[in-house]
Amino acid sequence: MCSINRSSYISSFRSLSTFFMKFVKKLMFLLPIVCLIIGFNYFVDPANIFRSEKYCQAVVSLLLKGKNVANITNYDERLLQKEYINSLTQRRDIVVLGSSRVMQISASLFPRHSFLNNGVSGRSQSAISTQN
Repeated sequence: MCSINRSSYISSFRSLSTFFMKFVKKLMFLLPIVCLIIGFNYFVDPANIFRSEKYCQAVVSLLLKGKNVANITNYDERLLQKEYINSLTQRRDIVVLGSSRVMQISASLFPRHSFLNNGVSGRSQSAISTQN
């Protein structure tokens, strides 16, 4: 028959309990720091992850007013194009969709037609055709 030494069981439990308490204390010290970092990144949103739609809408409103927009960073180019298309009031005769290769096509190639080039960086034709 196997007998368990009660004192060794209690001492191992105490050492495990001590280890766990040290771990909890370290976790309680680090938790506010992690929460602060997460909160800062959420509210400041330097990469426009959480508020990219508002950011793109602001850029689109400037573009629709005929103003040039420069020095924009960390934006979703596809979302910007989508917002721009949805905000247009006039229908275009010719619309060019595609990857960065179609960005070279300009309105000068289509005189007497209204023209819109919707080329975006790094876009494949299959991604364009499957987009909602």
